[in-house]
Amino acid sequence: MGVLDQDILEMEQKSAGSNRIVVRLNRPKTLGAEAVKAIKNGTYDFKVTPCFRDASGNQIKGKTLTLKIQAVNKAITAKVKQSGSMDLAKNPGATKNFAEIRITPQNVGENYTYDNKKGLSLVGEYSDYFQIYYYTYIPGRYQIRAKENKESKLKAGQRYRLAIRFTLKLENGDTVQVQTPTFTVRPKQSVPKVTVHGNAQTLYAGNDKLTRTCGFELPEGMGYRIKSVSGGLDCNKDGKQDITLTWVKADSTDHYVSAILKLTDRDGALTVSGMKGKTYTMPVLITLEGRDGIAKDVKTNIKVTVRR
Repeated sequence: MGVLDQDILEMEQKSAGSNRIVVRLNRPKTLGAEAVKAIKNGTYDFKVTPCFRDASGNQIKGKTLTLKIQAVNKAITAKVKQSGSMDLAKNPGATKNFAEIRITPQNVGENYTYDNKKGLSLVGEYSDYFQIYYYTYIPGRYQIRAKENKESKLKAGQRYRLAIRFTLKLENGDTVQVQTPTFTVRPKQSVPKVTVHGNAQTLYAGNDKLTRTCGFELPEGMGYRIKSVSGGLDCNKDGKQDITLTWVKADSTDHYVSAILKLTDRDGALTVSGMKGKTYTMPVLITLEGRDGIAKDVKTNIKVTVRR
């Protein structure tokens, strides 16, 4: 006796006038263990005769077709494919600043939809530090971003193991919650490019009290702040710095600072520059602090001309 004869499976037209057939388990009949055992993994063939009505209302039988039903006695699972990356130096909402996850459900066929408004969440020890977003018109694709005001908790280079718990709505109206395998999100933190303002400064040995100002700016919104700026030149190689650049502020939250350039040993500078003066390239070291609290050093340089 077949599974239809035993009322273990039900088969019916999806709705009046529809060209789709729905096959489902008959819930009251499948509560018992013996009934469940009656459905084996594999393919079941059924003969289906479509019927139509002509303009006069007469029923016309079409050609009998073979309907193949694939039965899978396995739990619904999912495969994931990951792309993209997350940069802690950028705003969490910045374009392309996310890991993208594509989900492919398994053991469920093709007739299902994602219920992203219910039962969608991230799972994992650090899941509270991340936010999941879904694409309205691309089912099964999600963005994982650093959560606003939580990015400072994340560490660049650390591996965060997450999973997505999502809900599928099946064609028969049932819903099922599925959890993906664990995947790893590893944020990075790129070093920003420093813009120098007031390059090519001139200092005068005859007025060693004179100072110049140089500005150093980071791209706004990258989450870095400047903690210190330093530079120096030993023009005559006597072991002492003749020109210095300084700025330090441990509690700085600034992405733009102005450092002071001055002569600290005019005789040392004059020994080399002579009457006509000389232009030097001064290396500058800028210490930054990112959202994750980790300091990074960035190197740049400025031009300094020393005249009498």
